Amino acid sequence: MKQPLPDNRAAILERLVAEKLLVPGPGGTYDISNVGAILFARNLPEFDRLGRKAPRVIIYRGENRVETMREQEGRKGYAVGFEGMISYINDRLPQNEQIGQAFRREVRMYPEIAIRELVANALIHQDFSMAGSGPKVEIFGNRMEVSNPGVPLIDPLRFIDEPPRSRNEMLAALMRRMNICEERGSGIDKVIFQVEVFQLPAPDFGLPATARSPSCSAHAGSRRWNAKNAYGLAISTPAFNSYRGSGCPTPPFAGVWASRIPTTRPRRGSSATPSMLN
Repeated sequence: MKQPLPDNRAAILERLVAEKLLVPGPGGTYDISNVGAILFARNLPEFDRLGRKAPRVIIYRGENRVETMREQEGRKGYAVGFEGMISYINDRLPQNEQIGQAFRREVRMYPEIAIRELVANALIHQDFSMAGSGPKVEIFGNRMEVSNPGVPLIDPLRFIDEPPRSRNEMLAALMRRMNICEERGSGIDKVIFQVEVFQLPAPDFGLPATARSPSCSAHAGSRRWNAKNAYGLAISTPAFNSYRGSGCPTPPFAGVWASRIPTTRPRRGSSATPSMLN
């Protein structure tokens, strides 16, 4: 958080209380607040109400959920475990081999910035009041899905031009100070830009009953990647060694069928016109 460490234990505890990460109790004891636990816990399942909010990464064989290859559930708090989670996801996504003048090198097929933005938003903007569900990243043979519980506060059609709104203000503010998010409303803009740089089809944002779900097809055929809620986006895998394809299939867009994401940013206050969705 770019602040100097206090000189002694009492000053450290005082700072944690001021940040509302600890709550003073009787007899010089301290209770850990919910936001303190969700950010800095060593083992989230030890906190009954928050254990179910630990992020999960699930890897499937093929393009459906019939056969699971691996599942990893995070145990650390979001702040202390975020870097490791992003590294774990990136290491399990497909890579392409690129031959240079003298050496070969592995090139990731998914934009790392887009994955980071989507996962961060999924953690920050989830609805903690919904029981029995938590943030989830699912990796298929042809796509990736990011989801979390809750319905977005902003219409998915306005993600790129609506002022940012946060469901969990204290959590978002602390994670911004830790350089995990920005609270500028620029996350989706970065995702779309990086997808275009990687020549992937446009992201597909869907809206199920309790979660928002974006998805993006891959270059070849109907390959795509999906993401649900909290700026979840799905980005699909291009065919190996192929950088051209037929484009993005028609994605569900919060009840409206759209063939592509607008290439021009609407003016603030303007409404999406049918021409933008055809």
